[in-house]
Amino acid sequence: MLENDKSLHKFLISTPARIVGNYRSGDVSIDISFPEDDSMLNYQDSPHSRTFLIVTISVPPVTYPEVIFGVNQSFHGEIFSSLLSLVYGKEFKYHGLLESYGLYKLPNMNNEANSLYYLPFFNSSPRKDLEIPLNLEKFGLIEPLIINNNASVTDEFSQKIIATGKFYNRAIRMLPREPELAYLDLITCGEMISSFYDDDFTEEELYDEKLMKSLEQIKTLENGESIAKDIKNRLYQVKRKFTAALLKNLNDEFFSKTETINNVGRIHKVAAEKLIKKGYDLRSLYVHTGADFSEFIIPRKGINNEIQVFTPAHETDKKLANVISDSPSFLGLERIIRFSLLSLINANGVPIDSRLKNT
Repeated sequence: MLENDKSLHKFLISTPARIVGNYRSGDVSIDISFPEDDSMLNYQDSPHSRTFLIVTISVPPVTYPEVIFGVNQSFHGEIFSSLLSLVYGKEFKYHGLLESYGLYKLPNMNNEANSLYYLPFFNSSPRKDLEIPLNLEKFGLIEPLIINNNASVTDEFSQKIIATGKFYNRAIRMLPREPELAYLDLITCGEMISSFYDDDFTEEELYDEKLMKSLEQIKTLENGESIAKDIKNRLYQVKRKFTAALLKNLNDEFFSKTETINNVGRIHKVAAEKLIKKGYDLRSLYVHTGADFSEFIIPRKGINNEIQVFTPAHETDKKLANVISDSPSFLGLERIIRFSLLSLINANGVPIDSRLKNT
């Protein structure tokens, strides 16, 4: 009799980019699912382009008197989508299980047309930063985050990176429909990256010159040292930690590359700190006032600008206009976040590329 292998679990994932090859290891296989009708193959990027992948893992069930027990394995689909998105810098969508514990499943095959298909995280060109080929073999670069046979990576580190990767991939998926929320998800990624450095920030990174002088004056008072320490403990400095953590992970290699067309609106090193701070300010304005900035953060077609190339006019809110003018576009912020995440992974036992910042 033909019986299904109850230890196999298969997931359906898709991406708008054209991926080639396959991936095989002792624990994971990733294959392309080809349409039976060759006319459905997309050789040019379009609003409807999708490449479908089948990810297979092995997790044996627990059996007890003819009853099969097992944890729902769907969460692995989101994990693989997030890691694939980080490696290739592309959008990946998890559709659902195809097979699990010997039972067949019906994934959700809904796919909306994507009007932003030409942008770097949707098209079929390798990302400029590291130019990782869109070949499934490259998944091996990041597989140690889920299969760590050498114990070079802690479970806590892997869990935090995977959680951050989920926000990163979700941000890309949301961009065509909810640009502001997509931008906020990237900011959340930056905040999560900063949590890896909580004990490593210097006072110069956390406090500006004026605050440093005030703290020094407080130390001259009776019990001043204790008062200054208490004040520092109450200052979360989220924005400064966000900025410092991202700058720690960027290097000259990052600034030497660009996704822009004809170098119009590219990120420059001298403006990086201000750019990152203003991106965080834009998030804060949206959270506190609901200010609409969606039309300004989507890169312009034919330019792919990473920063603003036009000064926004806003007759009633000059502060918003000024913040938008100095903020990165979604593409600029996405490049900063992905390079920072890959640098962080690269520096913590999972070698990705020697060109990444080794913090």
